Amino acid sequence: MKTTAVLSKNKQILMMAAICIGAFISHFTATVVNVSLPYLSDIFHTDLEIVQWVTVGYLLAVASLLPVMGNLGDRLGHRVWEWLFVIQVPVIFVAALLAMRYIPARKQVRKFTAFDSLGMILFVAGVASTIFGISNSNAWGLWSAQTIATFLIALISFITFWLWESRHSCDFIYLYHLLQHLGFDESKL
Repeated sequence: MKTTAVLSKNKQILMMAAICIGAFISHFTATVVNVSLPYLSDIFHTDLEIVQWVTVGYLLAVASLLPVMGNLGDRLGHRVWEWLFVIQVPVIFVAALLAMRYIPARKQVRKFTAFDSLGMILFVAGVASTIFGISNSNAWGLWSAQTIATFLIALISFITFWLWESRHSCDFIYLYHLLQHLGFDESKL
């Protein structure tokens, strides 16, 4: 029998505050990095185009690895927020206190299923190629061979990922199974 804890309205609001502060930290980090790009360009005596790779690298890492880390967290257990930059310490401290106090604990059931490494690789390749293509399309030209090839790699990666996930009972990304549950299938895409 499955039981769920009933939270008071105040605890629900504070739990949501903890989650929102955690999401804010991620966006705040991206903002700090973006605002510092002109300064980094001056320090390293290089063009802004080159320094923008700090942001692109950050986006690639976050977008590509977030689902992977979420899956590993489901398997091995989740952690409270990591401290990334000193400027965020007070915000993180408040978020952590709120999270520990108001997000209800749940027993973590470890899943010992096979790790979907091919699904992970295909997903990361698709996301990374998409971001790489978008970030370079201005310099290369939208219809250049490099841009088209990069987007083709992304498209092939996502299609192969979709086909792989639809034919295997791996649980790397639940998107395929969620869309199937909502009444979607390949013919509607």
